[in-house]
Amino acid sequence: MDTYIKKISKIIFSTLLTTVILLFTGCEDSGSKVAGDTGENDINVAVALGDSITAGQGVAPYPGILAGMSGKQVVNAGSGGTRADSGPGRAQSLLNQYHPAYLFILLGSNDAIHGGDPAAVKGALASTIGVAIDHQTIPIIGTIPQMVRGHAIFNGGVKAINNEIRNLAGETGTALVDLEGVVGPDMLQADGLHPTQAGQEAIARAIAGVF
Repeated sequence: MDTYIKKISKIIFSTLLTTVILLFTGCEDSGSKVAGDTGENDINVAVALGDSITAGQGVAPYPGILAGMSGKQVVNAGSGGTRADSGPGRAQSLLNQYHPAYLFILLGSNDAIHGGDPAAVKGALASTIGVAIDHQTIPIIGTIPQMVRGHAIFNGGVKAINNEIRNLAGETGTALVDLEGVVGPDMLQADGLHPTQAGQEAIARAIAGVF
């Protein structure tokens, strides 16, 4: 995994260097705070890859809210019950289908619930980031929201996985949206897991700050 992360870091560094050069030579500014060579991908399309938090549970999910905030088409690729190891394969299919300039990755909550190894989650997310880079899609990754009430017993796993996500973002230069601190206990539904409408809106605002 370390070798793969080093490979990703080199690619991202090269992309950022290209971006700096383009900025100084007068390239068109897309308005995004994250930049890179997106090739033939559509700068106005993003894919939100996640689980039931992304899909939405009884409330309007954040991808639709984010679309209104950012002016971009945001594809909701949330699928309930999915874990981090589903990320690379799903990302491959989605990027082939939509050719988005951006991929927002929010996976790991189900891994925490099922006692997944945080290091293995990191490895799966690193592979998902690698798929994005191979497609010249800019990856953005989020930490997973905290869990309370009936799911509070899994919060230790949440914190361990989030530490790995933060490390991964730092090691690879991937833009990070730290949702653990954004979605408070009062923004979670009675199950202590799924965001309320206020929680979904908070997630959308946090991501919009990166777009």
